[in-house]
Amino acid sequence: MALKILITPRSLTEAPHPAVEAMIGHGLDVVYATPGQLPSEAELLQLVPEVTGWLAGVEPVSPRVIASAPKLRVVSRNGTGLDNLPLADLKARGIMVRTAEGANARGVAELAIAMIFSALRHLPYTDQGLKAGHWPRRRGIEFFGRTVGVIGAGAVGGTVARLAVAMGAKVLAFDPARPELGIAPSHFRWATHEEIFRQADILTLHCPRSRWPSAGQR
Repeated sequence: MALKILITPRSLTEAPHPAVEAMIGHGLDVVYATPGQLPSEAELLQLVPEVTGWLAGVEPVSPRVIASAPKLRVVSRNGTGLDNLPLADLKARGIMVRTAEGANARGVAELAIAMIFSALRHLPYTDQGLKAGHWPRRRGIEFFGRTVGVIGAGAVGGTVARLAVAMGAKVLAFDPARPELGIAPSHFRWATHEEIFRQADILTLHCPRSRWPSAGQR
């Protein structure tokens, strides 16, 4: 009997993905959640009882769902965040948890840059005004020459920093690990939180909330 693998990320259920479909060729039984939708707890409770592996997305996973999956041996997140998983329950059951570090880093970094441009140019405000039959105009701010503060310079934050510098900005970054980002010191330097908050024109956060330092740690 083939092992069942549950696939729930919306990006992988809305259309067949070659990497997922390849698992079928290796004799695995792939089970998809509702295509393109975030599965509810009720749907997960129906899907998990027979699965051995689970490629999970950002959907909230309750302890009740894990308790309903007696055959589950491993959960792999389609990304790096684990805040949607009941880690204590998974650990108690001896279920392995894996992440796909950096798998979607460029896409997330590009989205962060897009949101920065959207804020600088008041795009949501203008869009709403145009849809209402008006033409609201607010003075925008150029990105070139600005100072971007990056909190967390891992796979996503580091890519944001490189993209920002490539577009003419300067970057102040904080990361306890201080990874090598390959950015010239003329446009980049490590800084404390206080320096970033004082000097940055733009602030972008790429760190789990649980790692935010307390006042005594800054």
